[in-house]
Amino acid sequence: MGEEVRRDLNVIAFEFEKSLLGSILFDPKLIASVASVVQPEDFGYPLHAKIYRYCLAAQSKGIDVDFFSAYEATPEVKFDFFVGLKDHALPGSVSYLARTIKEQATRREAHQIMTDSIESVFTPGVDINAQTVGLSESLLALARPESGFKTTSDQAILSSKKLEDTESTEIFPTGLIELDGVVGGLRRGELWVIAGRTSMGKSALCANLARNLAVKKKGVAFISVEGSNHSLYLRLVSIGSGIPVQALRNNQLTTKQTACCIEEFNYLGDLPIYLFDGENRWEKIQAQLTNLRLHKPDLSVAVIDYVGLISCKGKNTRREELETLSREAKGLATKLGIALILVAQLNRQPENRPDHRPRLSDLRETGALEQDADLVILLYRSHYYDSMKNERDLEIGVLKNREGPTGTVYADFEAATLRIENTSENGVAP
Repeated sequence: MGEEVRRDLNVIAFEFEKSLLGSILFDPKLIASVASVVQPEDFGYPLHAKIYRYCLAAQSKGIDVDFFSAYEATPEVKFDFFVGLKDHALPGSVSYLARTIKEQATRREAHQIMTDSIESVFTPGVDINAQTVGLSESLLALARPESGFKTTSDQAILSSKKLEDTESTEIFPTGLIELDGVVGGLRRGELWVIAGRTSMGKSALCANLARNLAVKKKGVAFISVEGSNHSLYLRLVSIGSGIPVQALRNNQLTTKQTACCIEEFNYLGDLPIYLFDGENRWEKIQAQLTNLRLHKPDLSVAVIDYVGLISCKGKNTRREELETLSREAKGLATKLGIALILVAQLNRQPENRPDHRPRLSDLRETGALEQDADLVILLYRSHYYDSMKNERDLEIGVLKNREGPTGTVYADFEAATLRIENTSENGVAP
């Protein structure tokens, strides 16, 4: 069945390539628009690729392109072939022809990638995890637009379109108004680090962000290195339903709470949140995220909670592990086109200060996280150190922001339900 389909596709590709060549030779003005989509290597037949390459080269030199000049440039091709190309010309359909030829080229490359992978999977000594990551990355690369140098004129067009797009898919609001006022939201390719001392609300903040983003139909992967999927799910239920998380864990619910719980279960079931637990090997986590991105195109953000428990293969010291993880995490965010949030634990330095507030320097011993991160958030709850303070006050300190301002924003934190909401009392501190 597969061979028959491939033969049929090859026949279609052959005819489409002839139609495209006939069209641009009939109307050379079409070459520019076609060249932005199709490259010579996208043709499945070497002879077609050679003719197309001539058309591109001739146009770039200002040489007139037509059937006769193409025939003279390729003496090994009979003139009858060019007559056939003219009969196949469909100038009004070049956009469709170009897209189809590009798609067929992608299919051929994907087939070759998977064939090579199948042939090597049983090779003795092959690292299956590395091969899985490599296969996923190769397939993802096919789905991404081609990169390369762009003129400022080309970039001006791309940038103006992004600025005009008021509902850009590149920026994802966190749902916390004051925080978005400072950072704008999460962006594809960015690496965020959310850190703090124990009981500052790191995991709670990430769970709230995940839910807020998923409600807006942004796919979120949440990798729990420290906890379990069950524990995280109960947190999400608690945040959404207002039922204390402890009551959920102990199954001590009233009749009304049970009804609310069922309703929240159904609601969460429709949200694009992907949970993963029980793994602390960095290479395995990378493979899982890469595979998820391949199968779930809606994936926009990933959270890893937390980096202190992740191990990196082949590293001798903890510092080397964290430096590798930090560097590769930034690369992974860029490669997958997602925003990646790493949760980190600060050292004990804040405990020695009178006000106990964290500083960026408290993160510097945690490998290169501060250096590689695009944005660093440090959390602080004064009530943890002083019971006379308001237990609902949460300070979200943006201490590093590669693309914008820093500052401290305030949120309302309900510890019983782990719900973090906007507050209008404090606003933003410089």
